[in-house]
Amino acid sequence: MSDSRITDYETTSDNTARFTLGKYNEKPLVVFGINPSTATKEKNDNTISIVERIAKDHGYDGFLMLNIYPVRATKINNCFDTNCNDTVSNQNLEFISQRIQEGSDVIAAWGIHINDRRFFITILSRINEIVKNKSAKWRVLSLTKYGHPHHPTRLAYDKMTFDEFDMDSYIKSVSGR
Repeated sequence: MSDSRITDYETTSDNTARFTLGKYNEKPLVVFGINPSTATKEKNDNTISIVERIAKDHGYDGFLMLNIYPVRATKINNCFDTNCNDTVSNQNLEFISQRIQEGSDVIAAWGIHINDRRFFITILSRINEIVKNKSAKWRVLSLTKYGHPHHPTRLAYDKMTFDEFDMDSYIKSVSGR
């Protein structure tokens, strides 16, 4: 049996940034990480395999993986951007605005890495405005001991809560505002 779902895959021409990765019909579970790693439309990485299962287990017809910052990296280290590439970030925000549907469930799933670059919080604030304008709902799989939304690869399926999440309060707490 072939998979008839839409494949949503947008990258820069040099593939150094990925804006969207999804497979769905009409009702995807939207998941936000910090930045994309190695997954492509042809080959899942561990994160995408887990996200796909979470979507199926919760009754969605697929998933849409988005990221706060679209630049690909397997680790946020000294080689990763220290300053925000505004061009790529603004392109990412356009894709996010186009893809999030009215009333969607949106999973926050980035773990402690939100603190790795100061500009992540600024971008997250802009994403939060998009989510609110679409009357979408933030959810988490669970929270880390420091109150950050767990990354799906760092949490057992039986520990996932799928609770609603107050993004406004979270942004205030991590930005110190």
